[in-house]
Order: sequence, then C-alpha cells, then structure tokens
Amino acid sequence: MNDQDNNSKSRAVDSLLNFETVKYYCAEDYEIRCFEEAILKYQHCEWKSSASLALLNQTQNVIIGSGLLVGSLLCAYLVSKGQFQIGDYVLFGTYIIQLYTPLNWFGTYYRLIQSSFVDMENMLALLTEHVEIQDAEDAEDLQLTAGQVEFDRVCFSYVPGTEILRDVSFTVEAGQTVALVGPSGSGKSSILRLLFRFYDLQSGSIRIDGQDISKLSKDNIN
Repeated sequence: MNDQDNNSKSRAVDSLLNFETVKYYCAEDYEIRCFEEAILKYQHCEWKSSASLALLNQTQNVIIGSGLLVGSLLCAYLVSKGQFQIGDYVLFGTYIIQLYTPLNWFGTYYRLIQSSFVDMENMLALLTEHVEIQDAEDAEDLQLTAGQVEFDRVCFSYVPGTEILRDVSFTVEAGQTVALVGPSGSGKSSILRLLFRFYDLQSGSIRIDGQDISKLSKDNIN
C-alpha cells in the first residue's frame, strides 16, 4: 500500500510539474488515465491492508475473549473447590488483561514498521544514485572579482547526435545585461543550466572571471 501511495503521488507531481509538456503533446487524457490507474491500485492495496488488519484484530479479540472466559470459569471452579481464594481470581483477571492489551496494537505496530521500512528503502536508494556531474580532484573555489562570463565555442547536447548548442561564443562583461532571445528549443534555458553546471559540456569552455567552471567546485559556483 505504501509503494502504491508513493507511486500515485509521484505520478501526480510529475504531471503537475511538467504540465507544459503534457499540454504540448495533448496528453491530458493519458495522464488522467495513468493517475486513475495508480489511485485504483492504491485503493485496492489499502482495502487489503485494512481488511487484513481488521481480521487480525477480530481474531485476537476472539482468542483473548475465549481465553479470558475459559480462565475465569476455571478460576471460579477452583474458588468453589476452595483451592483458590477470591484474590487469586482477581489476580488472574488483572494479569491476563495487562498481558492481552498490548497485543491489540501488534497489527498497528507492524503496519507502521513496514511503512517505515519502505520509506527507508526509498531513502537509501536515493542516496546510492550516481551523480553524473563530478568535481575534479583538484577542484578550486571560485574567486569572483568582477563577474565576467564568457562562453567559448560551447557545444552541448542532451542526446548524442542531437546538438542543442554548437560553437556558441559570447562574453558578458561585468555589470552588463544580456537578453537571450529565440524560439522554444533554441537553447536559452540550456545556456543557463550550463552556466550553473547542471550538465557538462561536450566541447568548449565556460569561464567566470577567466576561471573554467569545469575545474571549480559545483557548490561554490551555485
């Protein structure tokens, strides 16, 4: 149930964050169907989880009630025979109730533990994700003096064989304002992503105050 809950939430968040892409490809109906399918799977798993928890609790109540009834009858019989005192009967009931009460929470504890394990697995899987953009071994901190930005014959592509930028060169002087103008898909956003080093270049270089950002620490650039 927890896996399906994460899946449905991921589907909803992806669709909302990428609403422009969904709109471009007229995929609203497709995304709705996928989200509906994820919700139905979650509801099915939730029903199974709730039914099994209810069955467990009812079974426990039957066992506890039967055991308490049989034990009480036995104690009452022994009291009538003089083998037990009245205090022994009360002691039996008190101990049994104190013993059985925590058992009612076993199903809930099991569910919480399983849910926590699933979340922990997702967290550990996220920590083992490979980082594509790595700092050089001798990476240095950015020494910002003026703020000049220079693109020198920059070539970049998200998919091999499909270049987004080809031999792009320009210089933005300190204090200068430059506008990037062009149609959608011309690489305006890619230039900003490369400046923050979200991706590495195929060729060329980007320099800030004469310092190649590929040789600088990513944290310091951002």
